[in-house]
Amino acid sequence: MSDRVRDWFKVSLQIYDSDICIACHGVPDHIGIFQPDDPVEWGGYEGKQRYIRYCFCAECSKEESFLRFVEFVIGAKYQMGELTQ
Repeated sequence: MSDRVRDWFKVSLQIYDSDICIACHGVPDHIGIFQPDDPVEWGGYEGKQRYIRYCFCAECSKEESFLRFVEFVIGAKYQMGELTQ
């Protein structure tokens, strides 16, 4: 892992005051990292991995379909242009 990626993970794995749960928009308890199988399909560059950070609360993570919902929301945000490189 490069120093740049290591630094990104250090900063990204903190919960900030402005973070909200991806599902209910409440106060998050956890950080998740979505890593798509095909990064280009999700707005990444050819030959590079794509990591997409999201926050979630303990209550929402108990839902059986939570991970499918996360992928759906991230996909919708990508389609609407709300994700950045």
